[in-house]
Amino acid sequence: MRSVLVCGVGDGIGAAIVRELKSTGHRVVVVSRGKMGAELASELSLPHIACDLMDEAQVSRMVEDAVKAIGSVDSLVHTAGGYYKKETIERTDREFFTGALLNNALTFYNTVRASLEQLRSSGRGSVVAVSAAPNVYLNSNVGYAAGKGSVHFMVRQLSVELMKHNIAVNGISPGFFGRGPESYSDEKAVLLQKGRLPGQSVGRTVVHLLENPLITGQLIEVDGGHSMDIPSGL
Repeated sequence: MRSVLVCGVGDGIGAAIVRELKSTGHRVVVVSRGKMGAELASELSLPHIACDLMDEAQVSRMVEDAVKAIGSVDSLVHTAGGYYKKETIERTDREFFTGALLNNALTFYNTVRASLEQLRSSGRGSVVAVSAAPNVYLNSNVGYAAGKGSVHFMVRQLSVELMKHNIAVNGISPGFFGRGPESYSDEKAVLLQKGRLPGQSVGRTVVHLLENPLITGQLIEVDGGHSMDIPSGL
């Protein structure tokens, strides 16, 4: 059973990950800036911490509070992101671009850095970050692509850097997923399913990565095969 800090939780992928971790018996702290994370934590009887992950001081206090709530933190799941919309660079201003980059990359940096002492001392730390599958970022905007791309390459670099501390670092690259508990179950999911996909598949992948001690430096696409279904152009 892992002690997991899930950061940046909303009502989509973050919520699906929290539900799966809870259902599989892990100790979980839900961290969010908005009310949806707090409502989910209340529903599942889990501790919630309000935190702006862009603020380094708040993130440091958040980790301290999480340790008080569940005793330790041996795993970090970073789900913060946002700024998805389909837009051209001409219509993407500097403020939006910077916000998208920082809300993905800086928040990941802050949470890993603040959690590092706990992850090291656990003896087998684990980090999982949420990036995006190609069929998502190629249908977005330059800011969103830059932010998720940063997470992608930070996972690879951090996995090399933190191996000596026995900390595994991996990423999930989800496709388009639904929101809310009604879109959670993957019981009837099929490959190349039309519409938004059920979030349970992402949650199950995160649980596997947290529990498997020998997987690190990997970015796993969970998108129902859509990013592989590329027209040949012939």
